[in-house]
Amino acid sequence: MDKGFSFQKILLAFFAFIGFLLALRVLYAGHLNYLFLAWNIFLAWVPFFISSLFHKAHNRSRRLQFFIFCCWLAFFPNALYIVTDLIHLEHESNVPKWFDAILLFSSSVVGLMMAFVSLYRVEKFLYRHFSRKLVTLIIILILFLGSFGVYLGRFLRWNSWDIISNPFEL
Repeated sequence: MDKGFSFQKILLAFFAFIGFLLALRVLYAGHLNYLFLAWNIFLAWVPFFISSLFHKAHNRSRRLQFFIFCCWLAFFPNALYIVTDLIHLEHESNVPKWFDAILLFSSSVVGLMMAFVSLYRVEKFLYRHFSRKLVTLIIILILFLGSFGVYLGRFLRWNSWDIISNPFEL
């Protein structure tokens, strides 16, 4: 692959496109209703960033690696969660539905891209420590936990940071 066309450049192009669409929406609609997408994209970026630390931590202590993995796992559902923002298409607005659809689908795509790249990085990390069969089971468990985390966020309105700020109620 051409180094000039890296995944980071694709992400930056998506971020710029979504930022442009958000700015247009605010100007057209006259309100800030969809700015939550910027926050949700940031939250989707967090596990993507954390997963980049696995490469740097592979020669470090197992405790540090486990801590990085736990942090990644806590934030991983955020990257998947952004797809549920499509629910906002059903709300009435003075903005055309096609515009909101492009904005929400673009945000969902970028969230899923970061989710699956980070999951791939985690899978590569796990292969260094476990057998192929065990890694497959762990990945299935991660996907289940990620889906459950999306449920907790969308329907029960919990956040990743509630693990620290409110662990007993969670």
